[in-house]
Parts: sequence; C-alpha cells; structure tokens
Amino acid sequence: MRKRLFIFTILAVVFMMCFISCSSGMSEGGSGRGDGYSGSAPSFGESGSYEDKNPDEGNQEDVIIPAGQLTACAYDDNEHFAFWQGLLSSNQEGNGIFKFYYDNFAFKTLNRIQIKVPTNMDVLVHLVNEDKKVIFTSIPDANGIAYLYPQAESEEYNICLEYTKNGEIDVTMQYETIKGDTEFIVDATYEKNDVIQLMFVIDTTGSMGDEIRYLKSEIIDIISQVKQEFSNSTIELAIMLYRDKVDDYVTKYSDFSTDIKAQQEFLSKQSANGGGDFPEAVDVALEEAASKQWTSKAKTKILVHVADAPAHDKDVQSWENTSKKLASQGIRVITVASSGIDQKTEYFFRNQSIMTNGKYVYLTDDSGIGNSHLEATVEEKPVVEFLNACLVRLIKGYHTGIFEEPIYYGQKQ
Repeated sequence: MRKRLFIFTILAVVFMMCFISCSSGMSEGGSGRGDGYSGSAPSFGESGSYEDKNPDEGNQEDVIIPAGQLTACAYDDNEHFAFWQGLLSSNQEGNGIFKFYYDNFAFKTLNRIQIKVPTNMDVLVHLVNEDKKVIFTSIPDANGIAYLYPQAESEEYNICLEYTKNGEIDVTMQYETIKGDTEFIVDATYEKNDVIQLMFVIDTTGSMGDEIRYLKSEIIDIISQVKQEFSNSTIELAIMLYRDKVDDYVTKYSDFSTDIKAQQEFLSKQSANGGGDFPEAVDVALEEAASKQWTSKAKTKILVHVADAPAHDKDVQSWENTSKKLASQGIRVITVASSGIDQKTEYFFRNQSIMTNGKYVYLTDDSGIGNSHLEATVEEKPVVEFLNACLVRLIKGYHTGIFEEPIYYGQKQ
C-alpha cells in the first residue's frame, strides 16, 4: 500500500512539473512551440504556401536597415534580341526554355521592328494593319529608338509616324511601308519638359516578407539619389502597392507628387502580408498604374515593378494589353524580380520590359539576404551590382540616353 502511494505521489509531482513548464512556455511564446515564436500560427494556402498572420515588420519597425545591401544584375533583352528569339523558338538543338510559355500564353515578342528617328523629336510610332488600324505603338527613347512587336513575321510592315511639324498645331500622319528595321529623318517638334515621372509598383504580399524591409530602404535611397542627381529637373514620384483580390487591399496608391519626403514616409510604413497562393493581382495593379496621371510632356517616364510572382493565368492577356498601353505612353518598365520567382514568371517579367523598351533586373544570392534567387537565362551574365546603384544608373540612362557601365558590388569605393 505504501509502495503504491509512493509511486502515485511521484507521478503527481512529475505531472505538476510538466504542467508548469508547458504553461510557462505558452505564456512566454504565445504558441506553445517552445522556440521563442511569438506570432500566431500560419495558415496554409494553395501549393503549400502560407499567409503569416503577423505583418512582416512585426516589432521590428525601429530596426534601421541601411541601403546598399541587396545585389542585382540588369539585362536588356532588346540588346540581345537574337538570343531572346532563340529562347522562344525551336532549332536543331531543341526547344528554347521559354517556347512552351510562348506557345501557350500571351506576350508575343518573337518578332520585332526597330525604328530610328533623330533624337529630341517628339514622335509616336505606330504599327498598323492594311486598314490603318493601330496594332502596336511605341515612343522613341532618348536615343531615338522605338521598338514595335508584330504578332507574326512578314515581308512588309505598315507603320505610321505621328508628330507635329515645325511647331504647327496640325498633326502629321506619315504612312510608310517597310521591310524591317528602318531609320527616318523627320522634322518633328520637340515638346518635352525636363520632368522625370517615376512610379514604383510593389508587390506587398507575404512572400515578399524575406526582403521587403531591405527593398524599402533601397528604394528610399534610390529616390534620394535620383533627386540629388537631377536637382535641376522636376521629379514626380508615385507609389503603387498591391496584393491579391482576396486580401485586405488589392491596390494602395499614393499619386504623383514632388513632395519626395512624404512619398518616402508613405513607403516606410508599408509591410508584407496576405497572398495565400503564388499568383497575385499583377494585372490589376499595372492596369491602374497605366491609367494614372502620366503626362505626355514629361521627358522621362519610368515604372519600376518590384515583385516575385506573376498574374493568375486567366489574367495574363490583360497583363500583355497593359504592357502595350505602357509602351504607347513611352513608359519604360524596369522589372525587379525578387526571391522565389520561377521560370514562367521570369518569362512574363522579361516580356513586359522588352515590350516597353525597359530592362530586366533580378536580385542575386550574392548579398546573402532573402530566400534563393533565380539566375536569369542570359547570353552572358551581367555584372553583379548593388541594387540601389543599379537602378539609379538605369534611371539616369533613360533620362540622358547614356547608360554608364555597371560597378561590381565587391569593388572597393
């Protein structure tokens, strides 16, 4: 009897010690995981992805993240267009890595026409059909280059140059039939002002959580550098944030403003959350972005799209249509691909930059920040730069027409 009572007493003591230990873990961690985790449990969505119930920022708002840490490469597929065509098509060696996506989705950039006009000419370049219906429109860049993308290859193409001549009010519509890349000498009036319109369109879903605080710091620094670099120019800045159609917001927008500090403060308060599945409302965000107050008189218009996921498959055609609209307004899209993208997303991202005469930028693993980054399939790997230096260099290039050589991130200053 005493023996059974002794055993019962020992078991009771052990039970109480376990109960106290578990209660202590629950009160300190809030989850019972015993690993110091203080957030609520994640809820899993499609494809094994999850939405963290706590914003990415958590209690880390006071942590100062210095700029100049993320690393990136910039690539211009229009400068390597023959290589790009090989990625979309078949040859004796087999299919290009993007051929499946080219065959099954929108974004048709296998065929291209380059039109050259004198610099400092305000010209719209239209690709038209036999009925003079516009198929694709582009505005020449600071070097007088415009790219048009016909759906199919042809021996001849019809184009229309639209411009105002010698300051006259009447618009000149000059129709031409060409066989390929062509240079024209036109006497067009230049009506641009020294204005840079810069919009950042940023995916703020939960999957961006591994890099969003760093990206905010980099972008705030980029804006400051652009403002300092072009102190005599008018800088108009806009910020567009987006998630997905089931989240607490689809888009959140701060319109073009010359109050750079206010825009930087707006951006600094944002965090990553939501999502649930891989695709996001890319098409909605970009369609809204294209409809904002871009002015035809601005010398330089740049949209920097920072994201790690594509639109939903059913919305890709809308995405392509918006890319054409951006091209028709002379808005260059610099895409910044973050960690976690796949090959299909790379295909879409590179296309939106190609169609708008923009550049494809992808973050790299060199910084050691964030999850794994997909290396782009390119003809030759570009120089790895710091992201802030890379984007300032590109923005400066679009405004001046002179693209400086990239500086390797490991090079001593």
